[in-house]
Amino acid sequence: MNLLVEIAVRATVVLGVAWLAAALLRRASADVRNRIWRTALAVTALLFIPVPLPEPFRISSTALADVAGASSGPAASVSILLAIWMMGLVLLLGRLGISRAILLRLSRSAAAFRGPNVRVSSALMTPITWGVFRPVILLPTYVLDWPAEKYAALIRHEQAHIGRQDWLWQTFAECVTAALWFHPLVWLAAARLRSEAEHAADDQVLADGTGASSYAQQLLEIARRLKNHSPHAAVAMIRGPGALESRITAILDPSRARTGAGLRARVRQY
Repeated sequence: MNLLVEIAVRATVVLGVAWLAAALLRRASADVRNRIWRTALAVTALLFIPVPLPEPFRISSTALADVAGASSGPAASVSILLAIWMMGLVLLLGRLGISRAILLRLSRSAAAFRGPNVRVSSALMTPITWGVFRPVILLPTYVLDWPAEKYAALIRHEQAHIGRQDWLWQTFAECVTAALWFHPLVWLAAARLRSEAEHAADDQVLADGTGASSYAQQLLEIARRLKNHSPHAAVAMIRGPGALESRITAILDPSRARTGAGLRARVRQY
């Protein structure tokens, strides 16, 4: 438990620096900010590797007991806190596992459509993607009536997620959140990672020539059809109306930077 507290303290520094960097780079591309949060969460995960700290930076179990305010002694306090931490860890990992099982069932029951990794399902109200080695794009059945241009923009968005490995990174973020579920900055980092991934995928769609106005209308149409939540473990095109306003604003902003942070994206720009 002492190690967990030390990790949480060091994670506060790492994630705080990431938050500051993302704020200072708010005019940079979403891909840049997404990579900042990826790096911060990866460094946070590395903190679980035991590294000896100088004596002044160590947190003693006695200090931990004083913080907890327990009256039955340090050992009992640590045991109770450890049990609570384990409960949160198991619940969040269990939710992730159940959600992945739902995704697997949806993928198996969905009908193939225009490609080996594209399927349609009447159980979905928003496009989603998931998987690493054999990624799957799952679409709601109403897209069958869409014209080719709207369908192409939707597929480009989901393929952008696949190319960026967003499902893998978001799953990784869920695991880090499960391990440090009591830390608010970890939840913030995971949320910002998901948000910036959607912005970055939108940027790729627009960079490929899709009109901003028509694409924004397309997102609004999907949002209006949204009646239930998509599986938590999926990368959903729209998870709820709350985050849509900022995406629409970004899509319609002609001054927004949309170039990716990677070398390949910079080469494509020229």
